[in-house]
Amino acid sequence: MYLRKTQRKNRDGRVVRYLQIARNQRVDGTTRAEILLSFGREDALDPGVLRRLADSIHRYLGETSDATQPLAESLPQVEAARPVGAAWLLDGLWQALGIGPALTRLLGDAGAERVVFALVANRALAPESPRPLHRWAAEEVVVPGLSELDGNGAALAAMDRLLEREADLRRTVREGMARARGAPKAWASTRPRDLVFFDAPGTDGLPPLLVGLAVTDEGLPVGCWSWHAEDAASAPGDCLADVPGSAAAGSLRTVVVRSSRRSQLLASEPGLRPLVVTGESLRTSSETSETLPHLAGRHRRVGTDLTVRELRLGEDGRRRRVLWRSTREAEHEAVQRAAQLDFVRAELAWTTADSSRRCGPDSSAQQELLGHPLLGRWLSRCPGTGSLVVDPDAVDADARLDGAHLLTPLTSDVGTDQAAAGYAALLRTERAFSAMASPRYFQPVYHRLEDRGRAHVLLCWLALLLTSVAELRTARPWASIAGELNRVRKLTFRHDGGHRHRLSRVDAAQERLFAACGVPVPSRAG
Repeated sequence: MYLRKTQRKNRDGRVVRYLQIARNQRVDGTTRAEILLSFGREDALDPGVLRRLADSIHRYLGETSDATQPLAESLPQVEAARPVGAAWLLDGLWQALGIGPALTRLLGDAGAERVVFALVANRALAPESPRPLHRWAAEEVVVPGLSELDGNGAALAAMDRLLEREADLRRTVREGMARARGAPKAWASTRPRDLVFFDAPGTDGLPPLLVGLAVTDEGLPVGCWSWHAEDAASAPGDCLADVPGSAAAGSLRTVVVRSSRRSQLLASEPGLRPLVVTGESLRTSSETSETLPHLAGRHRRVGTDLTVRELRLGEDGRRRRVLWRSTREAEHEAVQRAAQLDFVRAELAWTTADSSRRCGPDSSAQQELLGHPLLGRWLSRCPGTGSLVVDPDAVDADARLDGAHLLTPLTSDVGTDQAAAGYAALLRTERAFSAMASPRYFQPVYHRLEDRGRAHVLLCWLALLLTSVAELRTARPWASIAGELNRVRKLTFRHDGGHRHRLSRVDAAQERLFAACGVPVPSRAG
């Protein structure tokens, strides 16, 4: 008498197993199994039934029951369950755009190409992960096709080799985007419409880098450049030489930059000067007081969430400005202010809750809070007690400026609508890029070499490109896409002394995301 396991295969390919108690009988010279008791399907069986049966037999024989250990060893044990769906989607887009095959050819090594992709996926999926790349890729995610990494040496070497092929990489992306235009739910054009420039902070005392991105009408970053401070003078020429077409031929709409110092640099190139626009938040502008009276005036809507108003400042009205307001930016800034005020109120409560802390109105804690460059603006002293309180007038005054920015076109060649669209592209791209670039002190992107900073910019650009393509094709934000697909996990089982892999089931919503991006659904066999 023994425990017998049988199996059959359904039409859909699934294997179903059954457990039975049987004994062998010899019939007409042939040994056949006689079923004494059927437990039904293995996946529906309560293991407690077998444990109780085994315990009963052991008690009858007068032996100590050890039935649970063999049963536990016979069942598969889950050792790991790492997300794979979002990384699989990124890799599918990476291959569809031709970046993977081109990098394998340029770097001369398929292993190096996989390391570069892992670095890009890390920027897209976990830019704030404190783990080094080799541990992140081994423990927190499944990177398709990546073998185990031994430390950060391979990642740093891949970054150095990637920077050496920077120009070839830009050409590869441009050609891949052009080829993919014929795919379903693709983009209307790969021609850059806006050049946007901003500063990316350096690390370990290194100066910031000037970053330039070429952005299409649909928000796709199809080109990327970066320069050290001493090389920034070559920025205008580098961009014009690498952008298909020319500004004079109408390829570009605007050249948008954050600082006036950088705008003068870009204006030194005759081909770019007519298109240069400088933009800054109205909170930090030197012309805030002149602009405030115009906030309540009539604004013209130029998009779903944008309004603009052209201003003429100065006594003679010769200074042309564009007052730019965005409801989306206003909501973002209101959330930031609310978070700061919550922190300030918590700090004030801490300094006054316990007299034993000696945190009175003149304490060092309150003085430090009042002198804080970001948080101190919300505070004022109560006339009666001298204690710090949140100033409601300061909060109301700041709320009036939510979403308001002041644009300065260098010439009259840039129309109001052009300037508004170009500045919207700058803010959208800069914010997404900054989220992927920060924090930069985690391995392996932490670096003390200036050129590694430029390689880091390339990684962030590629991550931004892939996520932008996914957003365009699915009409959903990247955070939502990644959250949905990361529920697809690769399960690692220990069974019969070995390891087996299996993917969790892909549901209908996840299948639609893969289909919208033109990426095949991963096989459940893992």
